[in-house]
Amino acid sequence: MFEDLLSSGKFPFCSLFSGSRYSGRMYAATEVANSLGAGLDGTLILSDRNNSIDIRAALNLYRKHRNDSAAALLKRVVLTFLKQFHGALLDSQSQAGKRKFSDAGEAMDLLSGLSSLKEDDVPKWADSMEKALEKLYPSPNTQAVTIGKIRDIRRWCSEYSADGKVKVIIIEGIENSGESVSNSLLKILEEPPSDTYFILISSNPGRIGQTILSRVRHFVFPDMSEAEKNRILTSLFVNPDAYKDLKSFFLTMSGTDDALLLRSAQILSTGKKPDVNALVQELEKNRTWSRFYELLTSEIRDRYNEGKINERKCSYLTEQIERMVSKASSFNQMNRLTFDFVLFRTLEVLS
Repeated sequence: MFEDLLSSGKFPFCSLFSGSRYSGRMYAATEVANSLGAGLDGTLILSDRNNSIDIRAALNLYRKHRNDSAAALLKRVVLTFLKQFHGALLDSQSQAGKRKFSDAGEAMDLLSGLSSLKEDDVPKWADSMEKALEKLYPSPNTQAVTIGKIRDIRRWCSEYSADGKVKVIIIEGIENSGESVSNSLLKILEEPPSDTYFILISSNPGRIGQTILSRVRHFVFPDMSEAEKNRILTSLFVNPDAYKDLKSFFLTMSGTDDALLLRSAQILSTGKKPDVNALVQELEKNRTWSRFYELLTSEIRDRYNEGKINERKCSYLTEQIERMVSKASSFNQMNRLTFDFVLFRTLEVLS
């Protein structure tokens, strides 16, 4: 998709990669950064995705297989996460936040030893890495993209680079931040600094302000094909037939009880109350709130297609769920409050 643009030196300074969660958007963005010559120090990531699922999955896969393919996947997902602790973002951090940046250095040191590990050392190393990374995961109500971080990015972009090194800023989830954050980013995109590239990643580009959209080149990533999913999982020495898609592989390998989430969504979509205690325990443990809402809206639409829910109820519920999930992301509402609202409203409409 990008080979000609990169080889001709015409890759856009501001671009948008849109698509679903496992369509390869972040992988492509980091590969573009490498191709542009940004390297580790020159690449900064802000992201509101739940990195813990991918990281736990990659750690568990490496514990199980301990081969080069598993090691490469683990290194990539951990590095993607650790690039959110770039030194350029340090100024806007609280004292607690600055401690996390120090802890990120510990995780980076552990990662540097991955290639020289002996097989017998893998379990202990993986446990140490897991503990180091757990200290870095954000609390449920922490906003990934803030005005303070955008200001840090603006200062970093304005700094003169003696070696002319390229800088790449990857921002995922700008649509879930407030208007003031978007306006702050817009001021940079209006006059992007030289040798600096911005890549926005979004699952819902329609919620990004038109003033920002008018300044980016939009690349749409289609959902991953069955053949591509099979190729990736086969390269990891995983049976591709065991997983519906890449998302189910990461969820299952991470220890997430996706079957419980699906079963609960199916029960709730019939107007009945699932085992709320078991469901909430799973959601809090693995931070899979968005996955449950995705399954629930899918089940509601399936019941509409089967003629079991009328169009008015289907449209109302899916819009309510999407609105509340969006509001929770934008205004840092507690996940449990959002869940309680979705549960109550769904039962009220479908019972």
